[in-house]
Amino acid sequence: ITDYLTRVRRFFQCSVECYVVGLLFIDRLLKLRPHMVFSPMSCHRLICVSMTVATKFHEDLFYSNAYYAKIGGLPLQELNALEQRFIQLLDWKLYVQPDTYKLYL
Repeated sequence: ITDYLTRVRRFFQCSVECYVVGLLFIDRLLKLRPHMVFSPMSCHRLICVSMTVATKFHEDLFYSNAYYAKIGGLPLQELNALEQRFIQLLDWKLYVQPDTYKLYL
């Protein structure tokens, strides 16, 4: 996982705030859906989709899903489907209150 996170950090080229938001999204998902279980194989997908959504939500400029899929080692169609499902599982609640953000620093 460390190598994967290093790759994401190197190539996503997003602000530090996106990593905080990405982590927050994962934590929010696990709180909303405590029954969900992630394996060492699926956690890479979770990281990729969370960072993709966080970057698109937080940054003014971002790359295409094709770019993020390549970085994450996923087929484009899979990342597209994961992104849609991820946002649905978060109940479309992507806004992060400033106080909530500070808790994750």
